[in-house]
Parts: sequence; C-alpha cells; structure tokens
Amino acid sequence: MSKVLIIENNHNFRNALKSLMNSKYSAIVFQEAANAREAIEKINELIPDIIFSDISFSTEKSLELIERARKKCPSAIIVALSSENGAEYENAAIKSGADYHFSKNALNLGVMDELFAT
Repeated sequence: MSKVLIIENNHNFRNALKSLMNSKYSAIVFQEAANAREAIEKINELIPDIIFSDISFSTEKSLELIERARKKCPSAIIVALSSENGAEYENAAIKSGADYHFSKNALNLGVMDELFAT
C-alpha cells in the first residue's frame, strides 16, 4: 500500500490528481495539505512513500518544504508540480531534493505508472 501526500493549494487540482490516481492505481492511502504548515504535520504523521508538492504557492517556501520533506523521508519519491514548464523550475526542484518535476498542464503518466508499479 502506497502512502501518498498531495501538497497543493488549489483544491480542484488536488481533487483531480487524487481522482486520476484512484482511477489508475489501487492500494493508495491519500493525505492532503493545502499549505506548508499542514504539509509538515502530514509528513510527520504519514511518513509518505510518494509526495506530490506544488512549487508555485511561493517558490522559496515550497522549495524549503521539499528540502524538509527529503530530510524527514529520505526514501520518499518527491514530485514537484508547477504551472510553469521550464528548466529553471525543474533545476530548482531537483536541487531542493525532488526526484521529478512535472508541469501541471502535462503530467507524465508514464513516470507515474513507474512510481506506483512498486
């Protein structure tokens, strides 16, 4: 059973991502957080296997959150999500500890299949 944390301030996107994963993959326990404070609480409570984290809700804070998540959950797979698609966002996310960066406009379903295959 995969423990997944979705950190996203947009309720509609959070629900859409959760619905997509529910329709494609089984045995997932979800937790959600709308901001950094909630995310820290959920990370400590859940110790997630996979974290999807928005990096658009204040890039500095969201990148710091990824760093904290990586320290707390070193084996977790962290996917940074942003509305922007570009090397600058991807590089910042990876440097902060994310394993992947996806544009919210073009989720990489092939990589998502790999994440949930284990």
